[in-house]
Amino acid sequence: MKKMIYLGIILGIISFVTPAKAQVAVSVNLNIQPDWGPSGYDYVEYYYLPEIDVYFDVVNKRYVYWENNAWVHKSKLPSRYANVDMNKTYKVVMNNKNPWNSHASDKAKYSKYAKDRSQVSIKDKKKNTKKSKKK
Repeated sequence: MKKMIYLGIILGIISFVTPAKAQVAVSVNLNIQPDWGPSGYDYVEYYYLPEIDVYFDVVNKRYVYWENNAWVHKSKLPSRYANVDMNKTYKVVMNNKNPWNSHASDKAKYSKYAKDRSQVSIKDKKKNTKKSKKK
């Protein structure tokens, strides 16, 4: 009988601890997203930039792109992308691990956004918020 009581207590404790743990796992990384990122997202792991066919790792602040038959991770883009305006280019938010593993699918699905300039960046959203507060 004592074993059943102890077992009940242990199961009760586990049932209270497990949901609390799941709630703590919810994450926000607003402060580490670059200003050129799209506004409206409280958590982002990667951006896919269809205009230049490159991924950006938000957490590690690295670009991931195909070079010499391999995916490379670099802190800067190659000079061939020097004219890309990161504030204007479209970014697709991706929260899956190693999104470049599904690159063919991403490219097919999102290439239509390559010249889309309608997305509002975090920087522009901040600017517009400041302007509206002054009025």
